[in-house]
Amino acid sequence: MNNDLDKFSFGVKQALEGIDPPFDSNAWDRFEQRLNEVEANKANTSSGKKGNGFNSGLISGIGVAASIFVASFISQQQNDAHLQATHQPHQVETIAEVSEMKQTIETQAAETAVVTVVDLEDDVLKLESQSTGEIANTVQLDEVKPVSSTTNTQITPSNNSESTTPKGDEVKGSTSTLISETKEEAITLTLSNQVVCVGQNPNLELSSAKKGVWIIDGVESSKESVQNMTPGVHEVSYKAGDIKSNTVNLVVAENPIANFDYQLDKDKWGRPIIQFTSASLLKNSNRWNLATHSIYKSEFSQVYETRGDYPIQLITTNEFGCSDTVSKMVSIDKDYNLLAPTAFSPNGDGINDTWLPQALHNGDANFRVMIYNKAGVLVFESSDPNREWDGKVNGRIAQVGEVFVWKATAELDQKRNEYGGIITIYNH
Repeated sequence: MNNDLDKFSFGVKQALEGIDPPFDSNAWDRFEQRLNEVEANKANTSSGKKGNGFNSGLISGIGVAASIFVASFISQQQNDAHLQATHQPHQVETIAEVSEMKQTIETQAAETAVVTVVDLEDDVLKLESQSTGEIANTVQLDEVKPVSSTTNTQITPSNNSESTTPKGDEVKGSTSTLISETKEEAITLTLSNQVVCVGQNPNLELSSAKKGVWIIDGVESSKESVQNMTPGVHEVSYKAGDIKSNTVNLVVAENPIANFDYQLDKDKWGRPIIQFTSASLLKNSNRWNLATHSIYKSEFSQVYETRGDYPIQLITTNEFGCSDTVSKMVSIDKDYNLLAPTAFSPNGDGINDTWLPQALHNGDANFRVMIYNKAGVLVFESSDPNREWDGKVNGRIAQVGEVFVWKATAELDQKRNEYGGIITIYNH
């Protein structure tokens, strides 16, 4: 091969040996006719020079080759099918033998086009298989000059059998026309807390950020989020355009209603005691919060020996973890002091002649009582509920109006407390 046309022909032949695209018979005829015209032009060109006629003919030949590959691929095609390019080399000795390959190649063509691109760049003839996106074959053309632009034509098959070849501006510069089917991404809906309480918002998560609408129990909602749901089981899904997510079941549980009653009473030592009873609805558990501790019962009693106001809080919870809270204040109007009298009259008339805290008359109490004069001298002491002070100091009755101080330790309900107060002697 010692001339430019032979090099070009050999290059095309070399490139064609690597692929088997489907070809159109009319396109092949046009290719052969154009090659003959190029060869005739070359014969009229000086053997020592490459004229403009040959260069333009060479580029035109490449353009025709490209149009052959492009135009032949859209004939007799059907939508939604794909043909993988196969690599079955053919032994081609001359460009003339290319036409002999047509029948074999056409029988190998499937119903869907595989768009093949012919590209001449940097002295390299490239045949690219569009189905795989890979270069099917390349041939180095030593003396062929690169053209000023490349054409990559991608054609989506149509149902008619007419061939389509890019014209005019469609092949100017770098051209890419691609029609493809894009599968929209599915939307996944997850619910981390399947049960929520009235007033709570469910934790719903979407796999897509596309704007859409919530569907609750089959009805599209105008709200941007799922909230303020009524008690019951609800079917929730999400729709963005034509894509709908999976459906999740959301359980909305009713909240309990917290309430309690209380009643003031006295224990056997006369101490103020309050009985508390839960009156809550839809409850499963109760938690009472007192000033110093908590109690987990439906009802309980509490002794108050010191006057004051005491806050009581009840938290009621149901089986779904929904809760309600109520608080009330209870009041104790005076201190508990073993029900000890503040005065007595030891005059022997049989009325209030002796003194001992009333609560200590109960034999269950373990106690010790001590009485002191104003100088701090101990004048009486007892741990026996049957031994009371008769008002005598050193064998004589205390004077009317005289004041004494008493102190006591008593163990009530296995709890030891200290008490004390003032005793005044008076004459009844």
